[in-house]
Amino acid sequence: MVKRLIVYLLCVALAHATDYPFDGTLGGYYTASLSAVDGDTITCTVDTATWNAAGGNPSVAQGVVIRGKQPGGTTIHVGSNNPSPALFFQGDRASIKDFHFIMDVGGKTLFRITADGSHFTNITYDSVSGANYFMDFEGVTRALVESCTINTVDGSEEPVFARGPTNSWQTASTLGTANALYFENCTFTGAGYVCDINANGRAVFRFCTITGAQKIDGHGLTTNTPARSVRHMEIYGNNWTTTASNWIAIEVRGGTAMIFKNTAPSSGNIPRFFLSDYAYQGGPYANYSNVLQTPALYPLPDQIGVGIDPKAAASEPAYVWSNLQNGTTWTRTLHTATSAEATAYGSAFDDSDVIKPNRDFFADAGFSTSTGVQVGTKATMLASSPSVVGQGWWVTDEASWNTTLPANTSGQLYAWSGSAWVLKYTPYTYPHPLRSGIASTNHLSGAIRGLTGQTN
Repeated sequence: MVKRLIVYLLCVALAHATDYPFDGTLGGYYTASLSAVDGDTITCTVDTATWNAAGGNPSVAQGVVIRGKQPGGTTIHVGSNNPSPALFFQGDRASIKDFHFIMDVGGKTLFRITADGSHFTNITYDSVSGANYFMDFEGVTRALVESCTINTVDGSEEPVFARGPTNSWQTASTLGTANALYFENCTFTGAGYVCDINANGRAVFRFCTITGAQKIDGHGLTTNTPARSVRHMEIYGNNWTTTASNWIAIEVRGGTAMIFKNTAPSSGNIPRFFLSDYAYQGGPYANYSNVLQTPALYPLPDQIGVGIDPKAAASEPAYVWSNLQNGTTWTRTLHTATSAEATAYGSAFDDSDVIKPNRDFFADAGFSTSTGVQVGTKATMLASSPSVVGQGWWVTDEASWNTTLPANTSGQLYAWSGSAWVLKYTPYTYPHPLRSGIASTNHLSGAIRGLTGQTN
């Protein structure tokens, strides 16, 4: 009975999906969008166009796909009179693919996303004038950005900006699940940041290529609005290629994280890798009620290792392993507290006094002074008995989440409970399941959700 119903719903969905053409202008898109419903596609009919229309922000409805001219896609110049954001993704499962957007002026946002399940694929983004945002996620639980190329020109640019749901710190971790913003197989070039994953955010950056001196940034509480840090980050399989000196590649300043198998080349200075907090670097800050933050106040609000509210020290430690710089273990860089904080504390201190290895995070040998993560087979792990609760082991002969690898070779993380090894973390399926198609099952999935009472 269920199989017959699914076949019927699929037939209905395919029968009713409509492809609406638009002429490449923002007004033309708006007209087409008035008719498009869940499962429909709006296709550009021209090779190039300019968006230069003042007025409101056209929205993308639930389950609608926008795509460039086929084959090859469409180039859109975003002009000075264009609204910011240019497109507002307000419906769940809205998608866009096969475009090249060129930001001809600065200070604009291309996409603002406020609903779940959006999918962005084969988008090239050029910020010609700087100070632009490619995408701004506000309160979004899950999305996929894949096979996109993001080019920036200004050192202050944050092409990806994201705030999570306001209850993010009151809900359990979703590490290793679909409930995060996924950025996979993207290329970032130029200057500035890869991202600013801001207050309450949950994000995954995996298998991306970063060719500029750009950092993946998990933002801390210190300067955030609202006053919360990033909730958690997963950063793995990314490759930095620049040989520039004196730059930051990874900086996580709050919450918890899984950071592994990232690579960077040799350069004049090792690309910096921070597990840090700005709370004790130039305070006092308003987000801490203007109280100087020191190790005496451990745990600091939302610092690395602190998890779901109510705040508890080392309740969700971060894990760091198998990251390589020029073929050797990528070492942690430390920030030193300013003189005001040192005076308040009674002595000088740095990141390692607040965010300590084998307490707030666990890492492999070489990243920090303590060994807290090992890599090897499950049999070797089971033959060991660590002395510290929380120590990790990346088992290499289990899990098949990475479907591009042979079965049972993807790996997964165990943690020591004090008496046994307990499975801690398995990354989410790669490639992301949404990559199999962004339009074909929208009607079907919506119908099934309605039938079963599930929500988006």
